[in-house]
Amino acid sequence: MRSVIIRKLVLQIVFGISLILLIFGASRLVLLLNFGNASLDDYARDLLRMFWLGARFDLRIATISLAPFLVMGFILLRWKSLALSYIGKIHCFTALIGLIFFAASVCNYYYYATFGNHFDIFIFGFIEEDTKSVLHNIIYDYPIFLFLIGTILAGLIFVFVMRLLWKAMDKRSWKPWSNMKTAIFTVVFVTCYAIATRGSLGKFPLRKDNAQVSSLKLLNMATPNAITALQWAISDHKKEKRYPVADDEEGEKLFSRFLGRDISKNEVSLQHFMDRTPENPFLDERPPHVIFVVMESLSAHLLSYDAPPERDFLGAWRTFWEKDFTFMRFLPDGNGTMESLAMLLVASPVQSVTQSRAQRTPFESNLVIPYKRKGYRTVFVYSGNGSWRNICPFLTGLGFDEVVEQNDLVDRYPGARLMAWGTFDEYSFRYAQERLDEADKKGEKLFILILTITNHSPYEVPETWQQPPHELNDAIRQRLSETPYDIDALIASFQYANDALGRMIQGIDEKPYGKHTLIAVTGDHNMRALGYPDPKESALRYSVPFYLHAPPEYQKRIPGIVYDPRRVGGHKDIMPTLYCLSLSDTPYYRRGVNLLAENVDSPWYFGYNEEIALTGEGAYQLTGNPAFYPWQDDESLMVSTGINLDEKHQATLDRILSYKSLMRWQLNRQVNRQP
Repeated sequence: MRSVIIRKLVLQIVFGISLILLIFGASRLVLLLNFGNASLDDYARDLLRMFWLGARFDLRIATISLAPFLVMGFILLRWKSLALSYIGKIHCFTALIGLIFFAASVCNYYYYATFGNHFDIFIFGFIEEDTKSVLHNIIYDYPIFLFLIGTILAGLIFVFVMRLLWKAMDKRSWKPWSNMKTAIFTVVFVTCYAIATRGSLGKFPLRKDNAQVSSLKLLNMATPNAITALQWAISDHKKEKRYPVADDEEGEKLFSRFLGRDISKNEVSLQHFMDRTPENPFLDERPPHVIFVVMESLSAHLLSYDAPPERDFLGAWRTFWEKDFTFMRFLPDGNGTMESLAMLLVASPVQSVTQSRAQRTPFESNLVIPYKRKGYRTVFVYSGNGSWRNICPFLTGLGFDEVVEQNDLVDRYPGARLMAWGTFDEYSFRYAQERLDEADKKGEKLFILILTITNHSPYEVPETWQQPPHELNDAIRQRLSETPYDIDALIASFQYANDALGRMIQGIDEKPYGKHTLIAVTGDHNMRALGYPDPKESALRYSVPFYLHAPPEYQKRIPGIVYDPRRVGGHKDIMPTLYCLSLSDTPYYRRGVNLLAENVDSPWYFGYNEEIALTGEGAYQLTGNPAFYPWQDDESLMVSTGINLDEKHQATLDRILSYKSLMRWQLNRQVNRQP
């Protein structure tokens, strides 16, 4: 008899899952039919991806929402009559859940009709702002009464159909199974159910980072169901930082400390961040293309093990690495990809800026503004999924003319395939080269920002790629032994990414447009999950390189270029350096210096990371117990034993710490639209 109860329980759950899938599937189809057009004919592959991924999201929500009823049914197996009575009523609960999901889907439809988005963080504005006025607008602007009547009718239909199905199946003759057959059936069902709640057989469960399926926004908006989108909105809302008004008194104190001179309250404004590139007739006549590559985990530490011919960690990049400008005493803004990217894009120390209400701020600190003012076409190319951290919609809002991500690359290149985090970097680099070729023929000027992904766990490389020599001695293996990942796979991924980058630089350098293309490269952060117990490695622990390829003519025709590899710097200095090499007489938002300038003696000259800062004298620990570590020599990243802070070093530390607070102040200032 127990086998009959289990089968009836499973059948009720399957009925409920089917109802939920039908509701979400129908709502997705309605959205497409009402807001799509003939252009959908050109997105056949994207449509298939959308329906497949959408069905997986739907199945995940359905199985998770009905899991408590399944568990309760198994608990009640011991009591036959109670279990059968409970199972006979499950369809009422599933109909109620279906009704809730139906109502959410209708609301999501109208949300899209109004805002062009599925449920997102701005839905909380209905509650947190003037709720009374919002409700008033909803009543008068939307068919609220029709919605209520329709919802009631839908609920009645759901209950009627589910009861009808159940009665028809319950009347069947249920023959008992053997214990073995029952056990096998139960194990198989529970296993499949568990997989469905993950939505994936891979390393990671189905998540928001998987939701980008197309360059067409509608398909991306239709992929998640209403409940999934609402879950993401709630998660983003929890992460959101508050952005208090940046008052003048605080600004007065911070500017005075950082700039080293008294700033009066009426001088407090964001104008202190503004600078201007020198006038240069050559740049007016020959504006270069600019490529800025942010490499996943481009580790200064790993690069220190490069020792050809035994260990070639640069591959095709080596020729250019050895002759171009390279700064090694260099720090990323953050120690995670989004932390660094948020600072690079809009000078935001809050990494959730792309997912919070601040995402719609007209940032003066937007890195593309200077290029847009000079008529550049701006392109973002990402080897990963564009829904990660809401990055593609955010970049479109910033003014990027083209946003290309993994699905676009896979559609464009037959050899590209999706891995855990995206596709192989070589396709991002290939796309950039092709866009440069197209732009040069059209007379366009391009600024391309590339974010790579391959050098990331689980560390996969193309099977056709030939790995350069990579002999690791016992000392290196011991040093890397703390990483939880396979060392050989990690090294192969690092070599592949650098080699692919080098092949792009080589391909550009060999083309006519290579004579007027600047290429800048840095890492988003150092290699993580590796301990650095020795304080003498405090700078090595965070460092990433800054590489710059400038064609010879630009080095000659731009006056005052000074290359000193001993100079310290950080992500905050990349854009000022690029602006001064590519734009004539152009205002820009400054939080660093031009590292190739004749004179870098400025309050803005230092390397900065949230954990540590670098100056010409050494490294300052910014967290825990403040300390200063002098450099061991003129070139390496190793520092000496920490020394007590004297008055001079304490003043420097205080000024750098004020920079950290100043970054948060200016972000709040921008988000609240204060001058």
